Amino acid sequence: MGQNDALNHLTEDQLSELMARYYRGDHVHDLIERFGLKCSTNTLWRQFPAKRLDQPCHVCGAPLWEERLPRTKHLAGVHPSASCTHCGHIEGAPCHCPACERQRADEAIKAARREKDEIAGFCFRHWSYERRQIEPGDLSLKAAVALIALVRSGGWDDKENVRPWGASGAPWTPDAIHYQRHLLNTLLGEQLVAPFPDSEAFPESTRKERTWRPEHASWVVLHPAPTQFIRQIIETAESQVWPEEWRQHWMDVGQSLGHAEGWEFCSMSMERRNLPMPGETALKELITDLLRHFSVSRCYRLLWMGAARATDAMAQRNLNRKHAANYMIGACQRAADRARAEGWDLKGFGRNHDLPRSEMSHVLHDVFLKHGEDGFYQCATEW
Repeated sequence: MGQNDALNHLTEDQLSELMARYYRGDHVHDLIERFGLKCSTNTLWRQFPAKRLDQPCHVCGAPLWEERLPRTKHLAGVHPSASCTHCGHIEGAPCHCPACERQRADEAIKAARREKDEIAGFCFRHWSYERRQIEPGDLSLKAAVALIALVRSGGWDDKENVRPWGASGAPWTPDAIHYQRHLLNTLLGEQLVAPFPDSEAFPESTRKERTWRPEHASWVVLHPAPTQFIRQIIETAESQVWPEEWRQHWMDVGQSLGHAEGWEFCSMSMERRNLPMPGETALKELITDLLRHFSVSRCYRLLWMGAARATDAMAQRNLNRKHAANYMIGACQRAADRARAEGWDLKGFGRNHDLPRSEMSHVLHDVFLKHGEDGFYQCATEW
């Protein structure tokens, strides 16, 4: 890489002197006159020849060259980049020469492969992926309903895996995290499903302990014939011959679902009034008590009334938001006690359009118990 035409008339010694005086800080105008140069003051440094380095290009082995810098950058300590005129590689900078692009692509492929192997290792350490030949009667009723609901909420993909819950448009369960986790732990614990390793449930980990997001998981149904097994469960549910375990626990499964629906509605009611949720233990006991005497529909009304009275109390009694949330429990309980004692004709709420009916509700009440929305509008003792 030779020097530019503007400097061709200079000897090597003159060129060296010119460059030394330029980077030392001499006036550029004086240097141009002194050395008889035909260039502007702000382009003088561009005329200087690049510096050949002893270091070869690690891509092709050709010599590396260092472009000259303007004086301001030189005095600021900026280090010039070295480049190869043969292959275009740039040292010490994000380089986009073909060789570096290929190297980055190869490294990305290797990193993706390592990440995939790590995810697979994590999955096989935590869950069994062994296919199990089981019959519908081997399942608990809770697991049977939850499995059918999970399949319907996500839908099958082409590999007979189940897509993430909610992919079909309907939620798997009411939005009550403790209930959802309980059902998920049931399905995992009974080794009916396992998260598909190659899914979005496993984001790239930057921590020593990998985490996963069940709501983004696709699911492997651990049966040799998954779709056939699901059909068999539905056929058993629609028949008149239920396994003994199912006949004994249908009420428990229904009340557990109703409890989750009440929790979900309470959360929405409090959020709309900008109030925090009450204490978990107190709310759990309240909803359990309400469901002993009222349908889920009537529980909705009572919970709404309790939240409204908590808002009133916050204004009238100067309560803070936390105390108002705790007040809601007592207000709701008192309203429920009066309704029972005085025989109120308590009109229940319909389903809220912001809380769509879950697949757990559809499967339990429509497919298994066959009474449809009576499961919502009637008390469990009336089913």
